Amino acid sequence: MALHDGVVGLPRSADEPGCGGVALNLDVQKGTAGKQRIKQFYTPATSSVLNGDGTTNLPGSHPDGRSQFVEYSRRVVELELAIHDRLSLCPMPDAEWAAYALDQNINDTGILLDQTLADAAVALDDQNRSVTFARARELTGLENPNSPIQLKEWLTTHGCHIDSLAKTDVEAALDSATGKIEEVLELRGDLAKSSVKKHQAVYKLAGADGRARGLIQFYGAGTHRQVRRTPRPSPKPAPKLPA
Repeated sequence: MALHDGVVGLPRSADEPGCGGVALNLDVQKGTAGKQRIKQFYTPATSSVLNGDGTTNLPGSHPDGRSQFVEYSRRVVELELAIHDRLSLCPMPDAEWAAYALDQNINDTGILLDQTLADAAVALDDQNRSVTFARARELTGLENPNSPIQLKEWLTTHGCHIDSLAKTDVEAALDSATGKIEEVLELRGDLAKSSVKKHQAVYKLAGADGRARGLIQFYGAGTHRQVRRTPRPSPKPAPKLPA
């Protein structure tokens, strides 16, 4: 039903602000106690006398909370049924079902990832970062030249007054920097890069066959386009347009 919600412009989740029940002005609403009780009973808990020194809060350990959770679950089912009945007035077009089936086939097929290439890229990045970090320490004398606080203080002491160490500010400072300051700013730019971390995040999604799945979501945006719900398979630098 989340797909149908998205097609008609409603939030896809009952946990989103202005969820379908609110947007449709239905009599039944899910309430607000659910998230707390789900966390209480369905996530690992701290060992205590109440849960028998275990890691799970059993129903008998918190009877009031369990009653609230049961009531919340009942109301969620009632809300889903009420939304389903209302949305039946706006049935999904066959063309949208066909497009959704194609989207699911794409997601189920997944993208084949080259783990060997990824491992080599990560190893090369680690090597480069070690060399870059050592050079930055040599130039600045700082314990951690990648620390924004330490590096900003060092730059100020050496006459480079910079608002922040964000990429755009560093690039602007490089326009007038020279000598040691210029090299330190360039090294900062290299140390701040995070593209390899994005590659690592994508490769963690790979299954036993080396394919990453579930990378896009049908009708994920309010404009009815697909959106990514995980890191991009191949992060690319943003294009620079001429002034």
